[in-house]
Amino acid sequence: MNAGISTGYASGTGVTYFDQLGNKLGESLGLNLSLPIFNGKQVRTNVKKAELQLTSARLQEENVRKQLLATLESVRNDAVSAQQRYFASKEQLDAASESFRLVTEQFNAGIKNTVELLTEKNNYLNALSQQLQAKYQALLAEKLLDRYMNHPIEL
Repeated sequence: MNAGISTGYASGTGVTYFDQLGNKLGESLGLNLSLPIFNGKQVRTNVKKAELQLTSARLQEENVRKQLLATLESVRNDAVSAQQRYFASKEQLDAASESFRLVTEQFNAGIKNTVELLTEKNNYLNALSQQLQAKYQALLAEKLLDRYMNHPIEL
């Protein structure tokens, strides 16, 4: 709501200043009413935006959970695979060890030559190396899986 009083003066009219002020008195009274018609659409729009952001956040959370599950499954598969490689390399080492022992006995008996003995020794050392690598890969994969499962890591 507003109100006002005004007056004016014009020179050269032959009427004195104070007479003009008294005769040209203007009064005003006003009322202003504001209805927020379009504000409701802004509020509804903001609510819809917030709902979409909430849905987006939930979908993102679900995506992260699925990625974590895929990572855990991959780490578990790696651990199982590394363990199987370790067991296979252990059997291979046992076979190479037995073969080296037999060739050594045959060499001592004069049946095998030095080249055959050194070849078997190299095969044995390679099997030993592969068994050690497989052992530590299996251990690493197991500890990594423990880390993802929030189990304490003990060496």
